[in-house]
Amino acid sequence: GYRIAFFSDLHIGSMTSACEMGEKLVAKINALDADLVVFGGDLVNAKYDELTPEIASIFSRFSARDGVVAVLGNHDTGVYVGDTIALPIEENTRLLVERIEAMGWRVANDSTSMLVMGDDSITLTGIGFSRELLAHRHSANVADSLDLSQIYEGVPRDKFNVTVSHMPQLWRKVLSLGYGDLVLSGHVHAMQMKGCIGDYKFSPAQIMYREWSGLYKEGASHLYITDGVGSVGFHLRIGAPPEITLLTLRCTSE
Repeated sequence: GYRIAFFSDLHIGSMTSACEMGEKLVAKINALDADLVVFGGDLVNAKYDELTPEIASIFSRFSARDGVVAVLGNHDTGVYVGDTIALPIEENTRLLVERIEAMGWRVANDSTSMLVMGDDSITLTGIGFSRELLAHRHSANVADSLDLSQIYEGVPRDKFNVTVSHMPQLWRKVLSLGYGDLVLSGHVHAMQMKGCIGDYKFSPAQIMYREWSGLYKEGASHLYITDGVGSVGFHLRIGAPPEITLLTLRCTSE
């Protein structure tokens, strides 16, 4: 019965009414009465200062028993800043993390925490956004040579593991390490264009991504990719509306 409210890809700098959108977002998520709120990355579009004090004040009002956990996305790193000499990407990332943590959110950067409910517990792992990921952020094969083993060092394998990774391309790499019973991702937006014919979904995102929207299952593991909230590139969504997802974990019989 553990409830996770999941959202991603705000891209604050692309919003025409960020404070208004933020107020609606906080109200809708708080109404879900979740145990945990998870943010899947790309809070800003380019620079840390898109997270203004006014918007930060709104986002500090998220309410959940276990608080808010966030990971960073490629847009949070500062790689899209026009002048990276005046504002190096490492400095942009540091300043953004400071502002996020000042809101009361926890940034899970290649780290794991334990979530406890009653007599049961699960692990929550957040995968940070390394330079290696930046170089291959839209590559289907980014995980082939990527070593994630240090992220899970010391994480018990007998606990149900939720992994938050901005990029869904890391799903099978996480599985190969014996983790990721549930992986939560964003990043793709379904390229903000999606259609359905019966149960068949289609999108330009299929050209670049093997998994690109919604729920996927492999063995006992599930991957959920949200289409996100904001927009990037063009301010339009066709068949891929902004979304907040409420996931409820259930025990299954052994």
